[in-house]
Amino acid sequence: RMYYEESIQIETLVKEVSNVKQVFTQYGGMRPFGVSLIIGGVDNTGKRLFETEPSGALAEYHAIAVGKNRNKAMELFEKDWKENLSKEAAVKLLLKALEHGLDEKEKFDVNKLQFTIVDEAREFKQVTQEELKGYMNNSKQ
Repeated sequence: RMYYEESIQIETLVKEVSNVKQVFTQYGGMRPFGVSLIIGGVDNTGKRLFETEPSGALAEYHAIAVGKNRNKAMELFEKDWKENLSKEAAVKLLLKALEHGLDEKEKFDVNKLQFTIVDEAREFKQVTQEELKGYMNNSKQ
């Protein structure tokens, strides 16, 4: 926006973040970020979702999980994700993936979650705890 007076493309932003990570890895001999990031948004190319790794590697996905028990969530995404999921179906799938990724002794608690949805009109909508609980109740029926 500073140079061209227009919003940055999601892919350009992700590449910039990844380049900074990669430079520190290659020349600094350290990984100061030390985390994978999931970066998503909507631009004039459509909905985009990326993962960046601490090394600076990046990849684009339709659905992605990072962290502990990532593989369990990714298996669920690979099985249940479909093109053009409704917002409700996507939120239910995400909640299911979060629950799926828990260890056996962990209890899923919607009150520990905070969701914001960015729609194709590029509007941000905070999802309330009551709405999340509604999604959870509907997904168990």
